[in-house]
Amino acid sequence: MQVVENWAWVTCRLEAVHDAGQVTELEVTVESTGPVQGFPDLLARYVGERVRIRLGTRLGTRPHLPPGSRFRIKARVAGPHAIWGSADTVAAAD
Repeated sequence: MQVVENWAWVTCRLEAVHDAGQVTELEVTVESTGPVQGFPDLLARYVGERVRIRLGTRLGTRPHLPPGSRFRIKARVAGPHAIWGSADTVAAAD
């Protein structure tokens, strides 16, 4: 598989949180995606689907969101079945 640098803004609904040590997985339903300037949006194909977004979490950086929350996050496809998000970009969706 060829790796392509990619980023997208993802608006989603939180379904569940799975903690696994230094990685937190947010299980979400993707509502929409939007481009990050200069990068392809490889996440558009997941609109309407339930996926897991992985966050590398350092102490105190895990977002505190209750299930059902709508939020926006900058994320990227990192490989087959691997979506990584940037914890410091999590913000409530309008």
